[in-house]
Amino acid sequence: MKEILETILQNFVYVYPGVIFYVIYLYISGGKREDEELVYLKIFCISYVLAHNTRIAMTIVCERMGLSDRNMIELLTNAALLCLSVVLPLLLYRLLQSKWLDRFLKQLKIPISTSRNIFYMIEQKRPEGAAVYATVYLENTAYSGILVSAESEEGGFLCLSHWKKYSLTPEHQIDPASGTEQKKALAVIPVASARHYYYTYVPLEGGALPGVV
Repeated sequence: MKEILETILQNFVYVYPGVIFYVIYLYISGGKREDEELVYLKIFCISYVLAHNTRIAMTIVCERMGLSDRNMIELLTNAALLCLSVVLPLLLYRLLQSKWLDRFLKQLKIPISTSRNIFYMIEQKRPEGAAVYATVYLENTAYSGILVSAESEEGGFLCLSHWKKYSLTPEHQIDPASGTEQKKALAVIPVASARHYYYTYVPLEGGALPGVV
């Protein structure tokens, strides 16, 4: 029984790192779920690479620290593996979002844009029968409205319908009394002008728009 449990635990290390890595990256990137066979393959490959390299690195570190207790080395290795499974997908996402990588690929004349569209992620998570209601903060004003279209690449625009325009206070807070409403025309906002934005989901029919989010 002990040998069976040890075998299960030894094999489990080739599963959980990939699961954690895959789930976190899928969530923050807004990606779609893939075929099960492809998911299992990715999980196994990620787990194997992480587990193998972490074990080698921790063995070297523990030897230099003078640790010889196998149980302690195994504990430290699994702790490091768990941390890497959480941190690496976050770092990978930030790297793929960086303009530095875009510029580097352009220098190599590789026509690939690595910047994932954050609004694509928002759209992917939108519940059926709902719209995205966003508040976009500029330098001195803010716009709240239904997000019609958006492109986060350099030179892109945000388009809002049923929007309201607000003035901002010196503390960069919205002044509710300054709101002016426009239901017919679209508000077209350069993405480069947006300092930050918030969003929520509202029902397409029968629901009151929330105003500022």
